[in-house]
Amino acid sequence: MKPLATRLPLGTFEDARGHLTYAEQGQHLPFTPKRVYFMQNVPSNATRAGVAHTSLQQVIIAAKGSVTVTVKTPSQSEEHTLTTPGDALLIPPGTWRELSHFSPDALILALTSEGHNPAEGIKEWDTYTNWYQSQS
Repeated sequence: MKPLATRLPLGTFEDARGHLTYAEQGQHLPFTPKRVYFMQNVPSNATRAGVAHTSLQQVIIAAKGSVTVTVKTPSQSEEHTLTTPGDALLIPPGTWRELSHFSPDALILALTSEGHNPAEGIKEWDTYTNWYQSQS
């Protein structure tokens, strides 16, 4: 089976002044970000997202700390644990995602290929499975 999400190694530069991690459109990112948002101070037992986007792509980065990202369809499921800023996860359109197991210091960055459009997100699993099956 084809993977549901793709790991994207970001650029990293390290010297005596510290670490710099970067992402450039075309080299690391397959799209120009239209929206950026952060998740922080999330309780470790909380789950965020629980949504599938019908048209936007999303890149998730653990800028600090760690998080587990579960991506799935009605027939397939994967878990990805992000622990370093240089390791991003690309989630394509039509894929359900949930974020969980946030470390206490987690700062999670999300880059999206489109601006916020509540009508484009499916937030109920049963609605998503019906939509997903109608796409085949």
